[in-house]
This record gives sequence, structure tokens and C-alpha cells, in this order.
Amino acid sequence: MADLGYFSRKALQAKQALGQYFVRRYKVRTEGLTLAGEPLDLREWLSQVEAVGERWVLLGQQARLPVRLVAFRVSEESANRARQRLYAYARKRHGQPSSRALALAGWVVLITNVPEALLSAREVWVMARVRWQVEILFRVWKSCFRIDACRSRNAWRVLCELYAKLIGMVLWHWMLLVCRGGVWDRSLHKASCAFRRLSVVLCVFAFWWWFGGGYWAV
Repeated sequence: MADLGYFSRKALQAKQALGQYFVRRYKVRTEGLTLAGEPLDLREWLSQVEAVGERWVLLGQQARLPVRLVAFRVSEESANRARQRLYAYARKRHGQPSSRALALAGWVVLITNVPEALLSAREVWVMARVRWQVEILFRVWKSCFRIDACRSRNAWRVLCELYAKLIGMVLWHWMLLVCRGGVWDRSLHKASCAFRRLSVVLCVFAFWWWFGGGYWAV
């Protein structure tokens, strides 16, 4: 499982040759064929799907990699947000999004080589959602807590700071689970902002609890 930026038919073909399984997002401009060798009209096929659809196709005009195409219809609200992002991205490049991209904005289309007996369509969707949660987690760690940043060039200082930040992440996740509710039930990003605002108060409380008798009383 990887980002669309790492999408490569040759890489997928190499993984399949090694007996490895993969689940990836479908790239809009990727061409495909039906098992009969005819050009795949993805929009026409999706127009016949109600909510969830899957079929085996051949990925690429030349490579012809056999994969399962699994599609899930998203809500109209999610589709509109996706189309707005497409228009915003196109405006930056002084262009217009393609009709194909706008049509596919109402769907989550995945490709996988895992057979149906091992992974159902719904389980493919769950795996894709779990992977996105991991991406959100890493983004919060890097953008909010700057776990990947260090001003020192001393290797031991960098390692010590990294371990300290990882300990802080463990404490943050623990507090997020224990104190679920209030402003901390919105998103990981908002929870991280709340944690940073309260970090000084939490440090004072921890200092008092340790040296003020709270710990020794227990």
C-alpha cells in the first residue's frame, strides 16, 4: 500500500512476479483492458454500479497486469469536496480538470491482486481507510510536533531528541484515549493543537504530582 506518487505498472508487475500482494488507489490516467482485451470504459462501467462494484481487468495497454478493480461510491458531499480540490488544483496550473477526473471524484477506485477468497471488497475498503489514517498520523507528527526536525548536528543529540519526542507522542496518544471528548474528539490535528496549548499546564501538574507528594502519597 502506497501513495499515488509511487504508482508504477512496472513496480506492480514486479511485485506480482514475486508473489506479493498490493492494494493501491487507481490512477485516473491509467489505461486498462477488459479480460476480453477490449478497452475499458471506466465511466461507463461505474454508471452501472450502484454502491460497490468489482471486476477483474488488465492494467495497461502493453503490460496487461491482471488486477481486481474495486469501486465504492462516496457521498455527494465528499464528491463535491473532491471536485472543489480538483478545480483549485487546476486553477493553480491555469487549466481545467478533465471530465474523467470530475466523474471519478464521486468514487473511490482501488486496484488489488488479492483474490476474492482472501480479501473481500469491503475488506479492501477497510485496508485503504486504515492506511489513510496512518498517513494522517505521520502528518500530525511531522507538521504539528515536528518529530522529523532537529537543529543539532550531533548524532547523539539528534537521537536523544527523537526518543524524547517519541515518548511525548506515546503520552499524547494515551491522553487522547483516556480523555476522549470535548475538543479532543474532532480530529488528530485539532487534538494535537489542544495538547500543545495545554502542554505547559500538564508539565506543571506532572512536576507538582512528582515532587509535591502526589506520587509518594500513592
